[in-house]
Amino acid sequence: MTPAYWLRIVLGALAIFAVGMLITTGIRKGHDQVEYVVDGSGPISVPLLGLAFRLDGEPIGGIERLRLLRSAPRHIDSVVVVVKLADGSSHDWIEGCRLTVSDAQQLSDETSFACADSAAAVELDLIPFGHVEFKPSGKVLAVWVPKSVADDLRNTRVGDGAAHDTGDVDIRGADAGVSVMVNGHAIHTSARDSAAGGVIVTNRQGRTVVPVGGAPVHPVPPAVPAARP
Repeated sequence: MTPAYWLRIVLGALAIFAVGMLITTGIRKGHDQVEYVVDGSGPISVPLLGLAFRLDGEPIGGIERLRLLRSAPRHIDSVVVVVKLADGSSHDWIEGCRLTVSDAQQLSDETSFACADSAAAVELDLIPFGHVEFKPSGKVLAVWVPKSVADDLRNTRVGDGAAHDTGDVDIRGADAGVSVMVNGHAIHTSARDSAAGGVIVTNRQGRTVVPVGGAPVHPVPPAVPAARP
């Protein structure tokens, strides 16, 4: 379980959040909201619908949402994962489980969680870093990660793109568009598509990856009344 793995989750979540805000609220309002998130200390909530929740490799539900909790601007204190367990799945394993991630390669549909025993907790120097909320039971279970991972996450900075900023994530933009930078590299750029009345998201090569919008709406000329005979 590597710190880089957890950082990818957080950085990716921030990028998804930025794109989502631009798509749902438009460039200007989306950029204002992104600035609020960067400079604020409130939670960042990211939907992750469609991602399976696996225990020991077996899918038993779905991950619905990831929340990044902060007590100060630009610093992440803990994470909350919202999981909806499948109908008929057992909840017995939750009691006494020290939940951790068993697959540290990447966050995907194959990522699996596991209950670590006491020996593994000592060997990996596990500490709680947030929790999982299970639906529909409402039960809550702490998520345990190595102390080095928690320290790295708490030291991950989210910047605003200023020249003096040294954040891992920089969000830059103006009225015409917004870009998200990770360690100095643009992972996505969103620009207003004035011709189509929407938003275009491009990758670092400048190729369009998410066009959102439609053809411009042209006024319909009024109907001409038929000539009387």
